[in-house]
Amino acid sequence: MNDQKKRLSGWSLFSNKNEDAADLFDKAANSFKLAKSWAEAGGAYAKLAECHLKLDSKHEAANAYAEAGHNYKKIDTEGKLLKYMSSAIVNYSSEINLCLMFLYVQEIAEIYEQKQYLELANEQYALAADYFEMEGVSTTANQCKTKMAEFSAHMKEGHLLNAGICQLCLGDIVAINNALEKYQELDPTFSGTREYKLLVDLAAALDEEDVAKFTDAVKEYDSMTKLYYWLCGTDDLRFEFVVSLLGFRPSGVLSGEGRGRAGLGWEHCPLSRNGKGGVPSSFFSLATVHYFF
Repeated sequence: MNDQKKRLSGWSLFSNKNEDAADLFDKAANSFKLAKSWAEAGGAYAKLAECHLKLDSKHEAANAYAEAGHNYKKIDTEGKLLKYMSSAIVNYSSEINLCLMFLYVQEIAEIYEQKQYLELANEQYALAADYFEMEGVSTTANQCKTKMAEFSAHMKEGHLLNAGICQLCLGDIVAINNALEKYQELDPTFSGTREYKLLVDLAAALDEEDVAKFTDAVKEYDSMTKLYYWLCGTDDLRFEFVVSLLGFRPSGVLSGEGRGRAGLGWEHCPLSRNGKGGVPSSFFSLATVHYFF
């Protein structure tokens, strides 16, 4: 009875419209979901969440945001998926619904893991592990910690791989081989990894100036593990990465304009053997940029 009185005293035309809209969005979302129209269902659930927020129903808003995220997950719409899952977490935290909140933290960790965003996944698994351990849910906490251990090992290999790629950019084969020996001293298990094999294969291709060998080595590695997850983004992001890696911008090229092997002005590369020594510009133009584009 008290709840009913409170609802009556707080009634207004505005809140009534939001309640009606929430009901309509809920019905629309369910209809889209049954029709497997995942994007439309996700959009309807997001609108439903907004209505619940206007009605100060944060728990219902969190549920709707979670549903929006799950529907976008069906079509792998990464940006909206993470956006709405994060919104669900924020609203669950406002309602002190920690159990649901950290279940979704764990789910976001799994999404990051699937996308190979290992550092971000590691952060989310760490948050989830702390909570589940505090609550005595040891099985789930241990699962999260196991993932963290796997990522730690993989990220260590990733750091050595990145260091090796920097050595490759300098084009000194002796220095590259010395670096590979040093990496094995730092991590005795490194020589048995795919990262080590990639560096060895790339060094051999560089020494022989064999474009096909270089490309095949990168393709083989990239087919299982993305070299850099940001290279899976837009052409502009990939282009800017190659520019930053090589230390020069091809002449006459502004970000997304006119990319390709022809007419990029690779002769201006500071690493060219025609210049200060290092990797021949033609090798990078054919191998590095040709692969990533």
